[in-house]
Amino acid sequence: MKTERLGNLEQFFEGIKLRGTYKNLQAMPTKDAVKKWLGELPVGGMLALYWNNPYGVHAICNGDFGIAQGDSAQLSKIRMMTMLEEIRMEGSEYSQLEGKWFYPYPTVEFPVALFSDDHLPQIGECDDNRYNFQDAALELFDEREAVDHLLQTGQYPFFAHAYMLVLTMDGEQSLGLLPDYTRFSNERRQEMQIRTDVYKDRVTKGAFTYMANQHILDLGDLAKKLESAIAGLSVIGQPIALNTITAMDEAAAIAQFAYVEGESLESRLDLMVANGEASAAAKLMLNFVSRLRSLPTLVPFESSYEFRRWFGDISEDKIRCLDEAGNEIPVMSLPVTDIDMIPQNILLTDDKAILIDYEWTFSCAVPVDYVVFRFLYYFLEGKHRLQYKHPEFENLYRQAGITESVKQFFLIMETHFQEYVQQSAMVLRNEYEMFGKPLIRRWQLQSLLMGSTGHAITVRYPSQHEEVISSIPMDRSDLVDGKRREEVYHYKIPVTENGEMILILPSVRLLRIGILSVSGGRSREQEFLVNGDQMAGCVYSFENPEPKISVDVSTNQASYLMLSLEEIPVSKDAYTEISAAINDFKFLAENRDKQLEALKSSTSWKLTKPLRALKKEK
Repeated sequence: MKTERLGNLEQFFEGIKLRGTYKNLQAMPTKDAVKKWLGELPVGGMLALYWNNPYGVHAICNGDFGIAQGDSAQLSKIRMMTMLEEIRMEGSEYSQLEGKWFYPYPTVEFPVALFSDDHLPQIGECDDNRYNFQDAALELFDEREAVDHLLQTGQYPFFAHAYMLVLTMDGEQSLGLLPDYTRFSNERRQEMQIRTDVYKDRVTKGAFTYMANQHILDLGDLAKKLESAIAGLSVIGQPIALNTITAMDEAAAIAQFAYVEGESLESRLDLMVANGEASAAAKLMLNFVSRLRSLPTLVPFESSYEFRRWFGDISEDKIRCLDEAGNEIPVMSLPVTDIDMIPQNILLTDDKAILIDYEWTFSCAVPVDYVVFRFLYYFLEGKHRLQYKHPEFENLYRQAGITESVKQFFLIMETHFQEYVQQSAMVLRNEYEMFGKPLIRRWQLQSLLMGSTGHAITVRYPSQHEEVISSIPMDRSDLVDGKRREEVYHYKIPVTENGEMILILPSVRLLRIGILSVSGGRSREQEFLVNGDQMAGCVYSFENPEPKISVDVSTNQASYLMLSLEEIPVSKDAYTEISAAINDFKFLAENRDKQLEALKSSTSWKLTKPLRALKKEK
């Protein structure tokens, strides 16, 4: 089954009229159109308008922002809010017109979550940013860090990835029926697809498909067993308790929990690191690991069919961890095991640590050391986190008794678990390499702009064997319009296999392929710009970060190919200016006006100036 992510909005807003999406400001609906749609609503009906934010952080991070489209008065959210106020003033029939803003993440096409002003992302939560299925782009800076900074300065609602405005003619009472936050967990096999909704006073988890009903109904029984199994466990001196089910709608397969306010253990640890207390954070985590391994309910681990179905056939001798003296310790297990006991799911309140998500609790035996591994892994490096780079955490796995070889086997278990859960669903992050567009990171671009990467080419033969071919000198002159080419490189490429040969060119600068000739056969001229047609309007946007051409060859027709390349020169000053503009690019969120002015007056202009100069030269 393919998960239709756009369908998430239809399922979330069942019975609500949807109108979207808007690619730019000019395509947004007019006031008359919005009034017409509102007039078509039944009593108690709602209208949802949704679009990707042209000024969103994702667009800015990838060099594709819409600041130049208009001044601040025309920004999409401000423009829509102004329109609503104008409609309210047009008559008493609109006196109860109210709206609630949602922020789909990461896009309205593929939403995995819906945030709102009453439930914004937590620090580090927006970690699903690499998907770019429309155009090749440059990532100017780390998007997750940028989002975290926007959240800290209160700017995220303005620079949100996308917008969805839900309107009603019946006042705030109808809007109160909507959740403040929704997470779609439907990149899974059908019997595990669920949806989580967070309201002001409760949290609900419901089956996304009929086949997932049992997955929800089992939570109550598993919670009771888990609570008994981890009795006495604590973190930061606070006892760990479960956010138990307060109500269960068995017919609809919806479990209700209390809404808990607090700070996640992950956020607390991140803050400690930011404040120079990484050593204390490491000790805190190791203390939790020690307490987990010392629970009196632990029993020797025994593999089972259920365990192997979920985690693979892993032998016990491959996952034996070490004690403080370096001796192997026996593989133990709890009567029931929540493998998702990770810092992100532990919420710290005034007197307790609440485990808010125990969906992945197993009644079959699971090694407790695998829980230890996941506790460390999802804080240090899981979901693109970078805390593992901190010197204080360099040996944290080993200090917890997890050697490198054991870690690799736990990663195999983790991979098997994820693949089992996601079976039959198309998971975007797994398909990105096949269907996604190139994303050039800032450091890669800077490296490319600093000078020539050499003039060797890589030949990939039909068997996928690769060979590096250096340029060779030629005695003859190369003339174009009666003028000698300044930078022409020639290659003699052996033809050893039949089929499609891929020639990977030396850099992503502008190149012209001169003459591609097949020795012993017909020669063919191919004069065109590699990547040149992709640079219109944006000097750092490349359709393919690794320029390449392909040609079908036969050993019966040729023993070698002759290839000549010309590098179209770009002035040193132009490259220097591009590099300086990118190096100076700072994501400032001190206040809205300052940030907009920086983007309008500095970045957009500087990055396109070298392109204008290049067009004049050529």
